[in-house]
Amino acid sequence: MLVTVGSIKSGSATTTALALGATWPGDATVVVVEADPSGGDVASLFGLEREPSLVSLSAAARARHEVGVLTEHAQALPGGLRVVAAPPGAEQASGAVGLLGRDAGPLWKAAAAAEDLVVIVDVGRLDPGSLAHALVAAADAALLVARPTLNEAHALAARLDGLIGAAEAAGTRLHLVLHGEGYPAEQVSASLAFPVTAHLPHDAKAAAILSGAGRGELRRTALAGAAHRLGTALLAEHTAAQADAATPEMTQVLGMEEVA
Repeated sequence: MLVTVGSIKSGSATTTALALGATWPGDATVVVVEADPSGGDVASLFGLEREPSLVSLSAAARARHEVGVLTEHAQALPGGLRVVAAPPGAEQASGAVGLLGRDAGPLWKAAAAAEDLVVIVDVGRLDPGSLAHALVAAADAALLVARPTLNEAHALAARLDGLIGAAEAAGTRLHLVLHGEGYPAEQVSASLAFPVTAHLPHDAKAAAILSGAGRGELRRTALAGAAHRLGTALLAEHTAAQADAATPEMTQVLGMEEVA
């Protein structure tokens, strides 16, 4: 399964991606890929080695498209979550993201089809010209993270129709996820005429743990509980979509015709 996490204005995509990856339900291997073209923070926050990284993954993925290449270029965070970290500079990061969007289509297709692997890609801010849009188009589900404030609601309203159209054209399920304090989810949904999938709470303790600055058990925080529920919903949706897709194929194999 392949999930992307991005935003329009807020900087909550990385926190959301890490929380989702750390609390993902089930026994599948989870890899978070920090594919923000503006550069990443995870390596410096957690003191990771320079390599392997997003740069080494982008080079390897030009020739290798099996999903194992993702885990090979990941490093483990405290707690065990595997992360492919982006370089801090925009020049290197955007180059790597560009390569992964242009040359690694078969890899993302294999990741989306994998039954024992979940890949969560942090694509940062989805500006109109972002190189990460190619990764969003390859995903099963794309999370659009926003703070429930008037400023972000206006920014979302200006971009939402285009993002919905792009997602529908690519066959990607688009989800709006609110993060932090502000207007209720029902009010944001009504204003944008688009459903809110989840509302993650502001959680200073969890944010500190996910930035490498805090100690404690992430699973005991409010953010972890909300992220786990979001992951459960996404997994259930994905399982249902796979079952729906398999039905016509099974009907054809059995030599049956669907009744209109």
